[in-house]
Amino acid sequence: MNAAPHTSARRADAVRNRSALLAAGGRVFARRGVEVPMEEVAQEAGVGRGTLYRHFPSRQHLLGALMEEQAAHLAAEARRLLAEGPVWGGIVAWLRLYDESLARYRGASDHVGAGLVGTSPLAGACRPMRAAFAELLDRARELDLVRTDITAEQALALVAALPKDAATGSAQAPFLDIVTQGLRA
Repeated sequence: MNAAPHTSARRADAVRNRSALLAAGGRVFARRGVEVPMEEVAQEAGVGRGTLYRHFPSRQHLLGALMEEQAAHLAAEARRLLAEGPVWGGIVAWLRLYDESLARYRGASDHVGAGLVGTSPLAGACRPMRAAFAELLDRARELDLVRTDITAEQALALVAALPKDAATGSAQAPFLDIVTQGLRA
């Protein structure tokens, strides 16, 4: 009977540690970029390295957990834009939102652009966003608004790879506009 309260206390502690690590990871990545030593995240969270790596075995795991909320927001925005139309304006607006979300953590675009497919934690976190954008892109294809030879993954990887403005972390002008115009049919 004594095992339940002890287990419950351990679970509560694990939840607190995970929350502290996510908050610290968000702050550290925003301030210093995603390539910062992971130990800085543990230090900021006030936990040891073992706790950090128990919750997030790699940088991809932590970045994926941080990107889940942004990816969910982007997926919801893609669905909203699809429902409200016009479709072309929705694609342009959504790609701008995607670019802004990548700018939240300096260097994240290198990981996200390369990690959109596969089985990595980051790919898993981005899957709903990628699928919702693909629906928006498919609808534009049905209306002959975009090229048929570009996949959602290719468009997203291209935006992630654009040169970044040092001050904002977003794509430098006019590169995003060039990409969106290159999508047109």
